[in-house]
Amino acid sequence: MYETYNQALTLHPDFFDPIHRKAKIVMEPGDPEFVKVSYYDEIPNVRVGEDGVVDFYLYAPDARKVEIGCLGGFAGNGRFALDPDGKGGFAGSKKFHYGMHYYHWFVDDVQVCNPTAGVSYGCFSVINTFEVPEKEDDFFYVRPVPHGTISICKYVSGVNGHVKESYVYTPPGYEKPENSRRQYPVLYLLHGVGENETGWIWQGKLNFIMDNLIAEGRCQEMIVVMACGYAFAEGEDPVFYPGDFDRELTEDIIPYMENHYRIKRGREHRAIAGLSLGSAQSALSVMKHPGTFGALGIFSGVFMEPLDTIIREETDRPHFIFLSCGSEEPEIRKEQEHYAVQLEEAEIPVLHKTYEGYHEWQVWRKSLADFVPALFGWKADTGKGTVDGRKWAALEDRKSTKEQLYRQSREEQMLFFNPVYKQVCFETDEEGRPAGRYIDSQPGFVYMGEGRVQISLYAPGALRAEVDVFDCGRISLQKDQKQPGYWCGVMEDVEPGFHYVTFSVNGTKVLNTQAPVGYGCFQSINYLDVPDLVFDYHELRNVPHGQIHMDYYTSSQTGRIKLCYVYTPPGYDALDGKKYPVLYLQHGGGENEIGWLRQGKIANIADNLLAEGRMEKMIIVMNTGYAFRADGTSHPAVGSFEEELVRDCVPYIDGQYATIADKWHRAMAGLSMGGMQAQKIALHHTELFASLGVFSGGFVIEDKEEDYRELLCHADRFREEMDLLFVSSGTEDHFYKRTVANVDKVRAEGVPVKAYFAEGRHDWNFWRRSVVRFLQNVFRRQAYNPYLPSWEYIPDGEPYVFDGRVYVYGSHDRYNGHVFCLGDYVCWSAPVEDLGNWRYEGVIYPKTADPLNADGKMCLYAPDITVGPDGRYYLYYVLDHVSVVSVAVCDTPAGEFTFYGYVQYPDGTRLGERQGDQPQFDPGVLTEGGRTYLYTGFCPRGDGSRTGAMVTVLGADMLTIEEEPRLVVPGCEHSAGSGFEGHEYFEAASIRKVGADYYFIYSSIVMHELCYAVSREPDRGFVYGGVIVSNCDLHIDSYKPADKPMAYGANNHGSIVQIGEDWYIFYHRHTNGTWYSRQGCAEKIRITEDGSIPQVEMTSCGLNGGCLRGGGEYGAYLACNLFTDTESVYVGDDRFPKIMQDGRDGDEEPGYIGNMKDHATAGFKYFDCKNVTGIGIKTRGYADGHFEVRTSWDGEVLARIPIRYSNVWEEYSVPVHIPDGPQAIYLTYRGEGNASLLSLILKTGEQL
Repeated sequence: MYETYNQALTLHPDFFDPIHRKAKIVMEPGDPEFVKVSYYDEIPNVRVGEDGVVDFYLYAPDARKVEIGCLGGFAGNGRFALDPDGKGGFAGSKKFHYGMHYYHWFVDDVQVCNPTAGVSYGCFSVINTFEVPEKEDDFFYVRPVPHGTISICKYVSGVNGHVKESYVYTPPGYEKPENSRRQYPVLYLLHGVGENETGWIWQGKLNFIMDNLIAEGRCQEMIVVMACGYAFAEGEDPVFYPGDFDRELTEDIIPYMENHYRIKRGREHRAIAGLSLGSAQSALSVMKHPGTFGALGIFSGVFMEPLDTIIREETDRPHFIFLSCGSEEPEIRKEQEHYAVQLEEAEIPVLHKTYEGYHEWQVWRKSLADFVPALFGWKADTGKGTVDGRKWAALEDRKSTKEQLYRQSREEQMLFFNPVYKQVCFETDEEGRPAGRYIDSQPGFVYMGEGRVQISLYAPGALRAEVDVFDCGRISLQKDQKQPGYWCGVMEDVEPGFHYVTFSVNGTKVLNTQAPVGYGCFQSINYLDVPDLVFDYHELRNVPHGQIHMDYYTSSQTGRIKLCYVYTPPGYDALDGKKYPVLYLQHGGGENEIGWLRQGKIANIADNLLAEGRMEKMIIVMNTGYAFRADGTSHPAVGSFEEELVRDCVPYIDGQYATIADKWHRAMAGLSMGGMQAQKIALHHTELFASLGVFSGGFVIEDKEEDYRELLCHADRFREEMDLLFVSSGTEDHFYKRTVANVDKVRAEGVPVKAYFAEGRHDWNFWRRSVVRFLQNVFRRQAYNPYLPSWEYIPDGEPYVFDGRVYVYGSHDRYNGHVFCLGDYVCWSAPVEDLGNWRYEGVIYPKTADPLNADGKMCLYAPDITVGPDGRYYLYYVLDHVSVVSVAVCDTPAGEFTFYGYVQYPDGTRLGERQGDQPQFDPGVLTEGGRTYLYTGFCPRGDGSRTGAMVTVLGADMLTIEEEPRLVVPGCEHSAGSGFEGHEYFEAASIRKVGADYYFIYSSIVMHELCYAVSREPDRGFVYGGVIVSNCDLHIDSYKPADKPMAYGANNHGSIVQIGEDWYIFYHRHTNGTWYSRQGCAEKIRITEDGSIPQVEMTSCGLNGGCLRGGGEYGAYLACNLFTDTESVYVGDDRFPKIMQDGRDGDEEPGYIGNMKDHATAGFKYFDCKNVTGIGIKTRGYADGHFEVRTSWDGEVLARIPIRYSNVWEEYSVPVHIPDGPQAIYLTYRGEGNASLLSLILKTGEQL
């Protein structure tokens, strides 16, 4: 069979490597919960021999006759009959000429599409295809050469507002670091009429043609872009050209590509070609934009008149024009010969080729293979035709209408992302030129609202037609009296969500060629997506879109090429230095590699969750889960996919993509059969995977084949090996009771399980919901100190929880700022369940919004926020040169606040301006009922006029004073006998209520510490409680002497907040060796039964809920201890190391430690170490020495890492044994010069 000869001959969009098998499910006697699955061979519907003989088979027990009919060319137009086999099937054989052939099945004279034979998109519909090999020519075969990548990109058309997909070929090695500065020429390649953006990949085999040409050195490496050439606008009736695609190409597609790919600019690096209609579109674009394209390819051109204009052009002539056609296209051949002469006379380089064939793909493949080698070898045009990439910024903001997104969400499918329901009527005008028109055809499904779906099927001549909507029922269709040949009906009460749909004509199952098609139940199958008002994460939205990539690797188990689809998030760039975790996501039985992409719509789900900040950016890999060895030794149910994934796919993905290649950043999940495979693979290979998701997969503790009790019934072992176990099942699923029981058993052993049990079936509706929850839990980013990006400077943080998110409001420093608080107020937030996943909410209040600061010369000092009696959010702040409290208001926690007014007395005098008022500073606010308590004050040493922190009570309008200021905590000049001595109030007033008590948090007179006082009343009776945190770690004696500073401190400001069951203190640290570039940090605290708060250490793990993982790379800016052998409490001495960054404020550059001289130490606390056998660092600078490695600041030296001078970041590593368990890591530089430290790398046994 030729299926074993070369996979290029059998691949189809619905299944890259068909298995011709089906599953058999057997319930185990005596154990109704144990299910055995095995596979049996099925008769292929199409089987091609190397001699060109094609065997056809169709099981159609209700049919009287079955015939095969082809669509012309060497295959002919007639039909030939299959013979009944007496078992309900029909079979027959016929020899065909080589080539790819479109064809139809006829059942009792009714033309149908067979769902169990391969399908592609052609003739404006889903259509069956097969391929007969040409023995002498294998230029499009899959060969053992490096493969390029096909990427699927989304953009919004400026012509009709549709979201469109383009396929982009990038050559082998495009993603490799050594090519990071390399740019490539580009070819825009267009399809023919009735086909679409998928044609050149699946029918044309472009990627394999390019791979082979590049491997042979016959063409330049280039990028090839394949777009959908239909640009129909609402209400137009275009002739010949299907809308203004030229405008879409030049204004949307080219700018998109040149802003997302490393493409050389200028016409000499840009070519365009197409087949049939696509050749006419290509010629039109070259005619209209001579300065844009340097070469033109016309394959079987059907409209050549643009060449007349091109020939007359005296400037910007093409460097090369290629003309080709089939030997059986006499009219086209004659016209091309005519133009070839004219082009030669005009001295425009031209090549004219004729190939054996008709108007068909074997001609166009050979055309491409001869056209491409002739490209881009000409002399440069000095940059002519460069597209202005700056306008892409405006295109990025282009949106589709809600109605358009709604429609496309219903219709997108594997064969056509944005379907057009058209047929073409081939006509000519009075001069004999092509003048075809496009006629609307009826979509297979039209949602009518309220659970009603209109269903249409084109089946002229049928006696009966039926449709089965899974889980909703079956109806008979009726002949449509208005549209001849159509059968139609309305299905009532269709449930929201996804449904597979099967059609039958005269009792034989068929595909509806005008309805979405996926692969399920081991066949191509239609599906229906009904709008769900409750759950819509799978819908297209106006959000940034990631890309889908088609990648190929060789299976060690089957020896065959495997295709996997890979999702990369918006903004992914393999060469920008960022690395990503990877999720391997598996389909269920009867489905394949396209299941999660097209039925599950995982790309839409990930795009939408990312836009809402609900998941981590990650790479998602989707494989076909079938891998059966030819010798029959594979597992009968799950095959050898485990071995294939571990040995072949994971290494391939880690080599091809910017992955974080360790177990903690690698997850496995799947649905049904894929869930079973995911559990087997992840729990068999805990050295590779630390996260597992089992969706409707019959979660197993032990059965007749597996025993996972060592891991699932021992909490300590589980926590050592695994990061996440997620299990889900719908209440109507066969495995539901067993799954719930097993989850309960595992939880009883102390093993944490994230479970999702909800109403649902064993279907895509439940699996979409499952993956949405899983994605919000997997790879939850570790939380660090500082908790915001290393390039962000938000001190004075006031944390609050609103609607399940933590919001932090603070002032805004600049990197290398010359004073405090130079920026506008911005806000960041994070989900309460994922405190490492901070989202930038943007500028919430510019400093020029205050009427007193219209010129922006004053700074916004530390603010606080409260929710007023009216439910709105009120922001209180003070400008740096005036002594009044300003107020802004917003309806949401992080929207655009608007100026509201000033705190004032009933007579209108502003607080701070009446005689006797103390200057206002650092407001803290608390609202209870209709009263708001406003705390302010600034009390430096030596100023007896300032008594301490004052509280003022405001009325329900949030501005007017009801009770005048009174002292609550004394400053240092008025503290005698108060109990606050040594820790008097300095600044940074903040207030929180904990139970029945009020906690006043403030910065004391020594500045580096945040202290607290407690009272049962909000406006009196506060008693000193103690120090919560010091930003130089004074007073702590748990790991060093209490009076030894471990970081360079200065002023401090923050507060406490309850997040879930835990309490945290937010504070800030100082960077860049100054007071003016401060960053927010946080630590978990404990409020004891007596209400006291013990002081906490500064750590690197802050909000993480525990130690950081003892493996991987960590930025040096996370150091919580930074000191030399010269002790200092305060920042500012040039002798000391400091946290820095490259660039200017706002540049998203990673932080690092600079100025590390002899004896400088950076300490990181804490890591949960296990099997740490190596340690590395990245350094640069004029330094020659080594770094000592310890697990305590004064402990034994465990290793020494030599470094040398370098003006770029260099990595150095040495073996080391770090004891298992929670450990600090201290790095002390010994040597000459001045080193900078970028990162710390802990290497475990698996990474060495």
